[in-house]
Amino acid sequence: AEKLMALVAEVKEKLDISISHVDLGGGIGIPYKPGEKELQPEMVAERVVSVVRRFVKEHGLEEPVLVFEPGRYLVADAGILLARVGYIKERLGMPTWISVDAGMNALIRPALYGAYHHIELANKLDQKNDVVVNVAGPLCESGDFLGKGRKLPRAEQGDLAVIFDVGAYGIVMSSQHTAQPRPAMVLVNGDKAEIIRRRETFEDLTRLDRVPGWLE
Repeated sequence: AEKLMALVAEVKEKLDISISHVDLGGGIGIPYKPGEKELQPEMVAERVVSVVRRFVKEHGLEEPVLVFEPGRYLVADAGILLARVGYIKERLGMPTWISVDAGMNALIRPALYGAYHHIELANKLDQKNDVVVNVAGPLCESGDFLGKGRKLPRAEQGDLAVIFDVGAYGIVMSSQHTAQPRPAMVLVNGDKAEIIRRRETFEDLTRLDRVPGWLE
């Protein structure tokens, strides 16, 4: 807010142009890790408005319309990713590796920029998290992981892993990396559930492809 309002004041002073709207963008996060405090929008708004009004008063500016882009803050915790545990690799003195059937193709944020997404085993919530694990996806990529150094109950094939807070930048950043179909999306409201995006098939992977006639 300080930098933007300083720019607004400079534009007014040097070019005599009044900026009517100031877009403060996004970047408003959520508590991804257990125990983190949730951001208080009222506190943010109060501080921003205080800065804006100070610049308006000191530089004789028109009070601008403030715009925020809180998409992630609004929807991130509205989505979870479910994945089945497949291969498990245990090595003495080292974290256990757990492979699940969803990876960076479905949720790229951890691999792309080290984003933290909390992970639990849905069918073992009553058990102690006493095993240090790395959770990897099914792709042939060394960077295909969903979490490292996490504490979970001892995993078994078929366990259901829950990856939290994928409502923002989940499906919209997903891909068909190494010919992996995207998962289905299910909307849940109370005791109601409805598929709102079907699971992709092999036909979906190839439906845009065309073979030139001269290759036939």
